Amino acid sequence: MSKYYLISAMMAAVICMFTLPGYAAEMPKQLSLIIKNREAILGNLTAQIEYCVNRTDTRHIYFHGCIDWHSSVHGNWSLLAAARADVTTKFSQKFDQLKIRPEDLKAEIALLKSNPRFERPYGRAWFLRLMIEQNAQDNSDVLLKLSFGVFDDLFNYIARSGRGPYSKSYNSESWALINLYDYADHFLLKERREKVKQVVLTKYFRANTADCNYASERGSFMAICTNWAMLARRVMDTHTFDSWADNFIKRNGLPTPITRPRSAHEFGLNFSRAWGLWDLMNASSVYRPEVAKAYANHFITGYTPATNWSGDYYQVGHWVAQFGVFALQPLIGGRVK
Repeated sequence: MSKYYLISAMMAAVICMFTLPGYAAEMPKQLSLIIKNREAILGNLTAQIEYCVNRTDTRHIYFHGCIDWHSSVHGNWSLLAAARADVTTKFSQKFDQLKIRPEDLKAEIALLKSNPRFERPYGRAWFLRLMIEQNAQDNSDVLLKLSFGVFDDLFNYIARSGRGPYSKSYNSESWALINLYDYADHFLLKERREKVKQVVLTKYFRANTADCNYASERGSFMAICTNWAMLARRVMDTHTFDSWADNFIKRNGLPTPITRPRSAHEFGLNFSRAWGLWDLMNASSVYRPEVAKAYANHFITGYTPATNWSGDYYQVGHWVAQFGVFALQPLIGGRVK
């Protein structure tokens, strides 16, 4: 059932393309640097994450580290993603210890059912991504059967939400839709995937506009503008996406990395912008070197210095590294979607 890839098809294509005569000079040196050092980068990020996940910061049954429930969810996701990475065996050897037992999952889902507003939408969106990642490795239908209700609850919430495309941080509607779509697509829930697609098209792309001010993202950990690219590439064919991407870049340009975060949340914004910048490059039929450079610059600025993600535990140490793993994932083994 699962779409299990040991290596990202796009990553292979990128490497092959840049080894061809005439293309090597086009690869941004910043991207080359990340590719060259991706194993070490992954090791550094996951060491921080493993420390956080193993803590007991809350009374939650399974997601008890990383200060809060949602950070523990994407912490556990990060370690599972590392276990599937082709560039390291450190975590792949530990998958049996990392995967969630059904009895633990049942307890956490019972918590979500008993508290309808708890972690909705942000934490529940990450929960769906965690289910995708584990299923990509063990191909068990148990996860689908247990988490199906979380999907329906989150979809119904987003479908009636009035927050729209510019919602940010914990209320990010785009992040919820990205994960709803990927969950339905991964588990082959075709009718539900189509429903998510229609919500995306209606709320985001019906007017065929792509105006977004990067300044509106300041103070948030979640990208707004580049998340649109993540959604667009899911619901558009390549030709339509190419046209949308050209229009998006023409109207908005590309973001500039934040070098002086003004709040703890802003330490994650470079990484979350990188997510959509990768998709903006990945889904296009033409290579856009300026997008590749923007992706690499945002990743490097988010990663360096290490205190951006390994500093004060209560401010950045318990969560930013996990955003870095999602930004790096296309280069270490591929996102499932």
